[in-house]
Amino acid sequence: LKLTKLAEEYSLPTMVGFNRRYYSIFHKGLKIIKDHGPLLGILIEGHERMWRVREAKKFPEDVLSNWIFANSTHTIDLLRFFLGEVKWVSAIENKNFLVPPDDFNVDAYMGFKSGVVAALQNSERRDYTLGEVVFLGQRGKLILRSDWGLEIEGVGLRPSPYFSRERELNYARPLFRETGRRSSFPSLVKNAVACLERKARPWASGEDAVKDLEIILALKKSAGLLGKKVLV
Repeated sequence: LKLTKLAEEYSLPTMVGFNRRYYSIFHKGLKIIKDHGPLLGILIEGHERMWRVREAKKFPEDVLSNWIFANSTHTIDLLRFFLGEVKWVSAIENKNFLVPPDDFNVDAYMGFKSGVVAALQNSERRDYTLGEVVFLGQRGKLILRSDWGLEIEGVGLRPSPYFSRERELNYARPLFRETGRRSSFPSLVKNAVACLERKARPWASGEDAVKDLEIILALKKSAGLLGKKVLV
């Protein structure tokens, strides 16, 4: 917060490593959402393989015990990238994890100023990794999967073979399915150079980092209040 205020005082741009904003496949997903709205809701399912993180011994204990303020901020920031600003949150602590027993995890609802509500399901899986964001629209469904965006799939509608005058999602014939590189560095470097030349603003700024942390603090507060809605 002090750094962002200092940068604002001297009219300097700040850039934070929320690299998901720079994935080209996410930008394609954002365009699809804007072109095929309206958006009705979002379901996020993911987890953090904390036993692997601890086994690597790359981080001190004070970072590991506050991991929700570290790597988890990427998920919060990605939702803000797609949906804009958060208005309220409601969270319940999820203790169905093996390692570590004192780590703070939540399942949550997040209400955005646009009116869209996102549901976040946190879980622990030792046999496979999973990261999936499902955008539910009026005319179909957009799925980002495989570790947060290595694959994007669009699912349209078809007449239901079981119920007259009804339509259902056509999983058998998706509108498209594409894979994309995870690397964010080409876009990141391009944006950084443009910022240094004062021709653009950072896609992920210090102000974004502050807002993401405020949302996490609100999630913790809500969990402490047994899921009571907390304004952000």
